[in-house]
Amino acid sequence: MHQARCGEENAPVADEIKGRSVPEAESGDDSVSLALVRTAKRHRSVAATLYAPHGIHPGQDMVIDELWRAGDRTLGQLAAALQIEAPTVSRTVERLERSGLVEKRRSTTDGRSTLVSLSVAGREAHLQWQHAWRELERRTTARLRRGEQAELIRLLRLVNDGLDD
Repeated sequence: MHQARCGEENAPVADEIKGRSVPEAESGDDSVSLALVRTAKRHRSVAATLYAPHGIHPGQDMVIDELWRAGDRTLGQLAAALQIEAPTVSRTVERLERSGLVEKRRSTTDGRSTLVSLSVAGREAHLQWQHAWRELERRTTARLRRGEQAELIRLLRLVNDGLDD
């Protein structure tokens, strides 16, 4: 294994992951991970500000949107569709139910399953949330040209997929 010597900033490290050479970890401003963390935190903060007038918090938005698009869902179906853990979905649905945005009821076809659906207030909140989402998207992409937006999406998908390696 080749380790970078002091002063060799760009020297490769010969560690291999799935046949790819892995660069030495960066811990400063050039760190991709740090840039992602900072951007994700800022994005979530702006989302929280934009969603607040509609009674929706970041994380709840994806559950509401999934119910809007797909209709009634079990907790398991929501977890699978959103690629998040079932306990997280359960807590989110409980909060949404307490705020009157979703309703839960027993499935008529499988009495063991509970179906989650948007309430009337939830459907109204979704319509308002869409405006906030569009504003969040506008702010997120304001300094990117169309081609750069497409490239960013492509690169983020690669990063996301690489985290499974």
